[in-house]
Amino acid sequence: MSTDKEKSEQLTHWKSGSKKSPYIGSWDLPGFKNIQLTIKHVKKQMTAGLPENSIQNIAFFKESNAKPMLINATNAKMLRALTGSPFIEKWIDIRIELRVEKDIKAFGNVHDGLRIVNKKLTTSKIVITKDHPKYEEIKGKLESGTSRSVVEKYYDLSKSEL
Repeated sequence: MSTDKEKSEQLTHWKSGSKKSPYIGSWDLPGFKNIQLTIKHVKKQMTAGLPENSIQNIAFFKESNAKPMLINATNAKMLRALTGSPFIEKWIDIRIELRVEKDIKAFGNVHDGLRIVNKKLTTSKIVITKDHPKYEEIKGKLESGTSRSVVEKYYDLSKSEL
């Protein structure tokens, strides 16, 4: 169990570097401090680079320095709660915070694990006005049948008259 002093120091976890997992783990969070990432999308696919590969839900992040994350049942339930949807295809462009949970009982042992924090984080959307360079492009998408709700995932249209 980590002490408060250990959490505040910049220490090297024994698994970091020696465990070359292609997926983010608790050991990847410096000092076990929470980090914020943006989920680009989640895919159900075969894992790679693990002792036993299997089909899993894997979150890929917009941040280029972040490893993908295996989404276990606990974190899947949290994503469902944060997005209001049980469908992984709807888990896109979601800003999340990850924390380390200590003493998780799993697979016959006690481990540290990553948990998605139960709080909605906002991402800043680009505000579209008539003067914005993307105005005509977005107007064309809406006129061609693209749903307003899809466009509003990426852009703030409240000042656009669209």
